[in-house]
Order: sequence, then structure tokens, then C-alpha cells
Amino acid sequence: MISILLSILSSPILLLYWAQAGTYLAVARIAWQAGHVSMAALHAISALLYALFGIVDATK
Repeated sequence: MISILLSILSSPILLLYWAQAGTYLAVARIAWQAGHVSMAALHAISALLYALFGIVDATK
């Protein structure tokens, strides 16, 4: 069980998806600090989707 989880978490494709999600989170934080709430929410949702898609793609 743990070895399966570790193999999924160490997948290169997952790291790429999570790097993109991190970029979206950084943009969301900047937008939030600038007072653009809707833009921050949009980028936060995009970050969440990238992270989830990465997990799904890594388990294929």
C-alpha cells in the first residue's frame, strides 16, 4: 500500500502537474493581495484542478 502511494507521488508527470498548480496558486495569491477576488478564486480553482488531474494521470 505504501509502496503504491510512494510510486504515485514520485511520478514525474505528477510533479509537472503540481508545479503548474503551484504557479496558479502564486498568481491567485498576487491577485488576492491586489483585491481581485474573482481572479484569485479562478486561479485557485485552476490550481486545484491541476493537482487533481495530476493525481488521476499519475495513477493511469
